[in-house]
Amino acid sequence: MRLSLKSLILVAACIAGLNACSGGQNGGADEQAKHLASSQKIIADSSYNQVVEQLYVAYFGRPADPNGLANFSAQLAADGAPTDIAGLLQAYGTNSAVKALIDSFGTSTESKNLYGTDSPTSFVTAVFENVLGRAPQSSGLAFWVNALNDNSVTYGNVALQIMAGALANNTAQGQQDTDLIDNRITVATAFTSEVTAQNATADYAGSAAAATARSMLAGVSASTNTTAFESTVDSTVSTIVADAPPVNNVVAITVDTGADPANLDSVDAAFVSVTICAPSNPSLCQTIDHVLVDTGSYGLRLIYSTLSPQIAAALSAQTSGTTLVECTDFIDGYSWGPVRQVNFSIAGESATNMNMQVIGDPAFNGIVPPACSGSGLLPEDTVDSFGSNGVIGVGLFQQDCGSYCVANTNDNHYYTCSQSSCNDTGASLTQQVQNPVSMFTSDNNGVIIELPSVSVTSPPNTLSGTMIFGVNTQSNNALGSASVFQMDESGYFTTIFDGTSMTNSFIDSGSNGLYFPNLTNIPTCSDDGFYCPGSTINLTATMQGVPNLVTTASNTQTIAFSIGYADNVSGAVSVDFGAPNTDGTSFDWGLPFFFGRNVYVVMDGDTAAGQTGPFVAF
Repeated sequence: MRLSLKSLILVAACIAGLNACSGGQNGGADEQAKHLASSQKIIADSSYNQVVEQLYVAYFGRPADPNGLANFSAQLAADGAPTDIAGLLQAYGTNSAVKALIDSFGTSTESKNLYGTDSPTSFVTAVFENVLGRAPQSSGLAFWVNALNDNSVTYGNVALQIMAGALANNTAQGQQDTDLIDNRITVATAFTSEVTAQNATADYAGSAAAATARSMLAGVSASTNTTAFESTVDSTVSTIVADAPPVNNVVAITVDTGADPANLDSVDAAFVSVTICAPSNPSLCQTIDHVLVDTGSYGLRLIYSTLSPQIAAALSAQTSGTTLVECTDFIDGYSWGPVRQVNFSIAGESATNMNMQVIGDPAFNGIVPPACSGSGLLPEDTVDSFGSNGVIGVGLFQQDCGSYCVANTNDNHYYTCSQSSCNDTGASLTQQVQNPVSMFTSDNNGVIIELPSVSVTSPPNTLSGTMIFGVNTQSNNALGSASVFQMDESGYFTTIFDGTSMTNSFIDSGSNGLYFPNLTNIPTCSDDGFYCPGSTINLTATMQGVPNLVTTASNTQTIAFSIGYADNVSGAVSVDFGAPNTDGTSFDWGLPFFFGRNVYVVMDGDTAAGQTGPFVAF
């Protein structure tokens, strides 16, 4: 059974007024349906909880956060990893997936900031102080420093080696070290559970919260009564909650099999839940799950069938003489439906009287203008054809068509419709579908998408991450040292692949794969045109931003990526999923690019840390 999967982006040229919003789609597999065999969801194996907590304590000096615990437990289970530190250390040398996972701890920014790598002596001393609560003995220090110098251990795995060595040491000192490690893991486990109990997952994020948890754990010794210490755990979590930013700007992202797994198995689709209320009756609300997160489009769009009859009837129309209805072109299809006003909320953020599109409203299905339905794209007006219950476009622009649709009344984008006919029309900025983030009272300049790393050889079936609203507006969304790539006025930058410069490239969480011209003749699947090489292919491409207006310099970075056999994907997550497109000017960096990165998206005209959008950073 073959089922549709969505690959999504609005035509950014519409925003800049370069042409009508009726094309720009890539030909090839990104217009085709990608179908996958159904699979059961893998739940994080609780037997890995202890070893994940040990990794967090060893590398970060703090307890695991609930999302991290679930993600790494699921990844270890998918890798067939041992459930204890000694076994994990052995697997490090034989299992490439386990090695990559451990290295992701050791080479992380947090671990590097905690330990540093300037001096082997200071590094080993810092690991001992953090893991064992003491300075190394002179013989132990010399041993580990020599091991680092002769490369028999690496900076990436030495913390694991030291913890495993302490747990296997039968001397009196070894027993004391073991007691301390056991106590800290017990406390760390209790802390993670308490974070969940206090619904504080979003609060336990960022360097300040990590430092508070790290300080608590440093107070645990080999002789600590862990039962009595539970009150300290509870109060520490309460302190983190109290010290958290005043607005909850973090929402959970789930990558799973989608809104209708019985009929539609999604792969590499990131979803959130949103809440809408009727402006005329603010207490009449509905929360809708499996709304696709899309950094390549702009605005909230929900499928009519997902709305309760009460909500659907209560939403007021955005009018321009008669009901304003929109024809929205995506890469893989078009959607038709009226613009309605809602009160919108997600996490702790909210917007009132916000314009959104209701896709597939039966009151307008029979009057689709030929200019919309005749674009050559297939209609996507149901959950199964659209691939989700809707989409939240959080991309680089504040409206979905901008000044172009204000000035042009014949652009085949917005229409005024009666019950029997529609006329092409322009739409003011306040009438257009609006990027929800731009409507918030704070944290309204962009978003950060945070998703964990994914193994090429044994990806988990599902994945958890976060979307953070605002960039450089709170302590948990600082731009920091992220590499900034300035976009052009249409939201594009340049990708150089196999010697070809593609100037209409974009980074798009709403696309489920990596879509680029098949310049290297990668074999494709016989049934759907996605890439299907005989074995995984490792490739590189160079991203190049447009020149910065201040320094007139452009950022350049080489990105490594993989392409695998698409027909072998069996779960909801694949880091090497991709297909060719026939547009030689475009490289679509879809959701696989986001795995293992914090990707910042700052809107056109907004600023963050002195940088002016539109830009993407990671």
